[in-house]
Amino acid sequence: MNSVVTDIAGIKTGTRFYDRQDIQRNFVHPLTNGSAEATLLLGSIRCGGCVNKLQKAIRPLPGVDRFDINYTTHRARLVWDAALTPISAIFDAIQESGFDAQPFTPGAREQALKKENRQALRRLGIAGIGSMQVMMLAAGGYFADGQMSLGVEQLLRWSSLLVTSVIVFFAGQHFIANAVTALRGRRLSMDVPVALAITAAYLASAFNTLAGHGETYFESVSMFIFFLLTGRYLELRARMRAGRHVDNLARAVPQMAHRVNDGSVETLRAEELVHGDRVLVKPGETIPADGELLSSMAFIDESMLTGESLTVERQTGQLLYAGTVNGGDPLEITVTRCGDNTRLSAIRQLAQRAETARPAVTTITDRIAGYFVAGVLLATTLIGIGWYLIDPARAFDIALATLVVSCPCALSLATPAALTAATGRLSEMGLLISSGETLEKLARVRQLLFDKTGTLTQGEPKISQTIPLANLDEQQCHQIAAALERSSAHPLAKAFMDFATPELIATEVKSVAGSGISGMVNGTEYRIGNALFVTDFAGLAADAAQTSRFSTNRGTTPLWLARPGALLGFFELEDGLREDAAGTVNQLQQSGVKTGLLSGDDSELVANIAGQLEITEALGNLQPEQKLDALHRWQQNGPTGMVGDGMNDAAILAGADLAIAMGNGADLSKLQADAVLLNNRLSVLPNAMVLAHRCQSIMHQNLTWALLYNAIALPLAATGMIRPWMAALGMSASSLLVVLNALRLNRNRAQKPAEVNP
Repeated sequence: MNSVVTDIAGIKTGTRFYDRQDIQRNFVHPLTNGSAEATLLLGSIRCGGCVNKLQKAIRPLPGVDRFDINYTTHRARLVWDAALTPISAIFDAIQESGFDAQPFTPGAREQALKKENRQALRRLGIAGIGSMQVMMLAAGGYFADGQMSLGVEQLLRWSSLLVTSVIVFFAGQHFIANAVTALRGRRLSMDVPVALAITAAYLASAFNTLAGHGETYFESVSMFIFFLLTGRYLELRARMRAGRHVDNLARAVPQMAHRVNDGSVETLRAEELVHGDRVLVKPGETIPADGELLSSMAFIDESMLTGESLTVERQTGQLLYAGTVNGGDPLEITVTRCGDNTRLSAIRQLAQRAETARPAVTTITDRIAGYFVAGVLLATTLIGIGWYLIDPARAFDIALATLVVSCPCALSLATPAALTAATGRLSEMGLLISSGETLEKLARVRQLLFDKTGTLTQGEPKISQTIPLANLDEQQCHQIAAALERSSAHPLAKAFMDFATPELIATEVKSVAGSGISGMVNGTEYRIGNALFVTDFAGLAADAAQTSRFSTNRGTTPLWLARPGALLGFFELEDGLREDAAGTVNQLQQSGVKTGLLSGDDSELVANIAGQLEITEALGNLQPEQKLDALHRWQQNGPTGMVGDGMNDAAILAGADLAIAMGNGADLSKLQADAVLLNNRLSVLPNAMVLAHRCQSIMHQNLTWALLYNAIALPLAATGMIRPWMAALGMSASSLLVVLNALRLNRNRAQKPAEVNP
């Protein structure tokens, strides 16, 4: 991977190539605050020390707001102001630090991983076959018990030198190259002690072979390289799996689309589509942009976005999203969003952001690993000097074993491997996390609050009753209400969309969270919302107490329509509970999580819903600030999470210790929640909390094992009780154990209710 590129004329343009707008269009995304966001694919990343080195080099640059690196996937998320620092300067700084970088694209990453996989397999194969040959040659000396002739012994030594040379210079040379690069960049990576051990053991063995006497370590060098490569290969496979979800999202949009023009169909690149285009999607094809369905009915596979394998039925006027697949007859859509503005693009950016976010525990372990490398080198030097003074014949052997056995590979892999595996598993479940701390928060919260509409309920309300109260009929009430609700993102607005007409358009629309909507329709101001919001506006505050006489109190939502001086109509809306709402609440309560319900809807309705779900603490008729006050009271008893629709719960989601937004209808590009429930399945939440606890447990297990292993192995090696080949086996087995333990999080098994309290 190389950042230096060549222009059409064949002249090397360096990193300035990436400053071109047409090139940045493929990997740079503008943000609302004027800055930009890009995802880079990094090369030569070998340990947590590499990550810290890069971050220290890039973050101080002018205009750089964030530079977060995921060690496991080798991706970096860059947020910066291009007016202060061009992106070419950032590429230059990465190169000057001894690393490579290129824009992240699915194709580039796939090619890089395939190339890396081929090279890793070749190195592993050579090391494996060579190690077996060296061990067979060494076995002759083991079993000869001093009875072997000098000629035969030298033949075995020279044969071992020949085979080991192939292993070192072909299979192990990248350890040495990486160490040299690290030292040139004035940093200590994990490859420094590894390369030092390989080089010292090989050169000492070669010298003793030439001299015809002395100890050789060919089998130790060969096994060390083979076991290290085995661990690195498993880590590579884990990285390939970890980034697969984001790669699939990036590849989900087709390259080509079919645009309908005056009855004819032209094929063009999907990126050329614009708002308002009419697009034909044939059976089995992927929808290229977000758009409204023009056909009467469609069956859509939304598994790419939601993880749900079953096709869903969509009706005329409903939104279809880029990346979903037409599972029925040919259909047509009118493009509403395309390119980087689609829902799929927002999901992809959230996923990339989650991958590159680094929790505090990862930063701490990376720093520990960096200091540990320096400590290992210092300890090895002191132990070698000490043994040279005590017993010079054993000094090199013991120093080599100490250096090999204490390489901090397992320590550096302890947390990134577990975090990446858990993040990928959550994505498969349908919960997309957007920050590195979300897993920690999921494991920490002991209380979970729910909004009602669109969260515990399906978010597909229907009008069950309409009562005109003035000189308007039902149709007129519906049309005025639809004009007001047309621009609303609240789930209740969907109930009126079928009644919208082009003749009635509301202007000066204002939404009051938790209360309702006001606006001008044909020069008259109207309001629709709860009783207090509407009757006070109508100048009928005295009649507010009488409004309940119209409601049948069947667990429905009452809404009122009014103009100044008159109530115009009463609506009763039904919105059924989600199928998994009751089971989810029950499962959370069984696992020790306290649940509550906060809503701006009518108190009787909220109490009705709470009763059905066996939620003991529920409050209704709450304004946004009252919801926030209620949240603060809950937080006095411990960390508290909030699950809302992400549209009218911004304040309380921002104040919660853990914010989870439902994915239906929310503008994901503007969400600031910690996680988004893409498939809207509440049943994912208990399983996600169990997975978060498993992730924390596995991280603690990995860290404990890594520290315990070094605490035991280092004294044994320092006292001469461990030979170099035993040290190679132990160190490699330690790293393998950490990676395999983390990969247990990828198991696709049903989660059982578990006690999730700390």
